[in-house]
Amino acid sequence: MQNKSLSTPDRQPTTIVSAPDGTGLATHEFGNPDGPEILFVHGFCQSHLSFRRQYMSELAERFRIVSFDLRGHGASDKPCEIECYRSDSIWAQDVASVIAAKALRNPVLVGWSMGGRVLREYVLANPKAPIAGINFVSSQVIQDARCRGPAAPKVFPETYSLEAEIEWAITFLENCYGKAPAERDFRIELAYNMRIPDPIRRAIAGWLSDPAKAIDRLRTIGIPIMLSHGRKDQVGPSVCLAASSRDNPGGKDLVV
Repeated sequence: MQNKSLSTPDRQPTTIVSAPDGTGLATHEFGNPDGPEILFVHGFCQSHLSFRRQYMSELAERFRIVSFDLRGHGASDKPCEIECYRSDSIWAQDVASVIAAKALRNPVLVGWSMGGRVLREYVLANPKAPIAGINFVSSQVIQDARCRGPAAPKVFPETYSLEAEIEWAITFLENCYGKAPAERDFRIELAYNMRIPDPIRRAIAGWLSDPAKAIDRLRTIGIPIMLSHGRKDQVGPSVCLAASSRDNPGGKDLVV
């Protein structure tokens, strides 16, 4: 597929969706407004721009593509309180708010990395929601300790110098790739990674949830689930896929 210029996507105006706690979520729509729906949810320290190769490709000719910047990320609001990031229900409500505001009827949900955890919480909280399927992409769906690879984000110190923050972001991004991206793409990604204030990074890093609850729900979920993972992923190694597959026997695996 050929990718269009970053400056000329076929997109609807950005809308701000209000979460139940008042946090504004910058929500973006691309592609065919009458096509089957896909909701993309990005990962830790990323933004909706993580999916620009999807929404600027031929995929947008067929599908209605929606994505939003997670709270604390991108163009969304960035509340400072720790409790705004450490509740399972908050993330689930954010997804529900976007789905309702965009009137998505039967979307496929795609969650990359932390985005998969966010979608997991939405499914747990909304077991009867009309969903066509879920694709967990390089995501720690089950918070198994074995799923943290050598390049997974480390515990953040209370204070970071600006230089240390930049170096952390560069290293984190480099570790997200098996093959280095083009220099311009890397600069764009570094820019939106640096929009997340360091206290918010630490707050999200402290978000923990009950793996047993997720396992029970995923074992009984009645919708198609696909687990996608890269063999060279050093943030969450391939054992993460194996652990998630074990606890979701009805899912399909794709390792690339």
